[in-house]
Amino acid sequence: MKPSYTQKLALYSATDGCLKESRVEEHLNQLETKLKEQFSDNDQLIKDIKLTIQEHQSALKAAANAENNQSINDNYEGELSDEEKWKKEKEDEEVRQIRALSENKLPGGAPVIAVLVFACNRVTVSRCLDQLIKNRPSQAQFPIIVSQDCAHKPTAEVIASYGEQLFHIEQPDLSEIVIPPKEKKFKGYYKISRHYGWALNQTLFKYNFDTVIIVEDDLDLSTDFFEYFLGTYPLLQKDPTLCYWDDWIRQPEQRRNRACIRPELSRTRTFGKIGVSNGHFFEKHLKYIKLNEKFVPFTKLNLSYLLKDNYDVQFVKQVYESPVITYQELKSGLIVHEGPVRIPYHTNDIYKRTSKMLGLMEDFRSGVPRTGYRGVVSFMYKGRRVYLAPNANWKGYDPSWS
Repeated sequence: MKPSYTQKLALYSATDGCLKESRVEEHLNQLETKLKEQFSDNDQLIKDIKLTIQEHQSALKAAANAENNQSINDNYEGELSDEEKWKKEKEDEEVRQIRALSENKLPGGAPVIAVLVFACNRVTVSRCLDQLIKNRPSQAQFPIIVSQDCAHKPTAEVIASYGEQLFHIEQPDLSEIVIPPKEKKFKGYYKISRHYGWALNQTLFKYNFDTVIIVEDDLDLSTDFFEYFLGTYPLLQKDPTLCYWDDWIRQPEQRRNRACIRPELSRTRTFGKIGVSNGHFFEKHLKYIKLNEKFVPFTKLNLSYLLKDNYDVQFVKQVYESPVITYQELKSGLIVHEGPVRIPYHTNDIYKRTSKMLGLMEDFRSGVPRTGYRGVVSFMYKGRRVYLAPNANWKGYDPSWS
């Protein structure tokens, strides 16, 4: 049955109403979306305003703090005595002067190397300083910084007498160090360690030097002392397996499989009998050091054979191709062949026993024997080269050896 006209009108009317209602709803949705976007924009605007206010407040606060700090500093400066003000100004000027030296550009790109002398209470530091000043090729290239611990006035006066030939700095922390009961006998070493840390930080970070030669106050120097360091400086720059050397650096976490280059004929000799070791090592070993007397032009020599990749091949070949002998054979002098020989060791105890018989220092530090390279200690015995060496398949130092 077809709908009547009236029914059609009703149907159209209903449809038209739905369409109108749909359009209104769509319009409302659009309006709601716009309002939400507007609210979102307003929220962002409010956040931006708040952030700007916070930044402005922070800037005002920082400015106020800076002004307050300046006021405190001004008050502090005002509280300083004339002597303290003079000392502070002198220190600031000294820092500027030393930094200027570290940043100095030398002809040909030559390096500027600080000479850091550690001093405490030995007035005989003058013996070392006289030799440094006499032998250094250039004051601009090798500025001398004497770092003094102990606040020993007579020593300070000796150092000050050198005037502008060097810089004198003083380790400020003279407080007692808290030391574990079992370490009491090493108190002197703790103080030396503190002094080293402070002075090296000053030299490398405050004064901005890249390279430092460390000298202790009781050393005699060979005439080619500076020539040796200038000649080997390029190797230190080029070879990452090289480093400086001391008891602390022998620990595996510091050493990191690095080694150092040293001259077999020493370029320094200690004259300080009494120190933290109470003369023990001096009488037994140190007083026998032979100081080099012949100038060697290291800067004119080709030292590339000392780079690890070159050196290790020849070193291992020479050591392990040497004939094996015993201590008794060496002592008797009845070895028939010429050239270097090798005395093997396989354990900590064998090394100590053999080195003691040979008059060598028998101690280890974290498994490293004194003067050892790849576990090999090389020395001269009655004009013959001798290698005290581990097995050829040596894998590395054993930190338990001590």
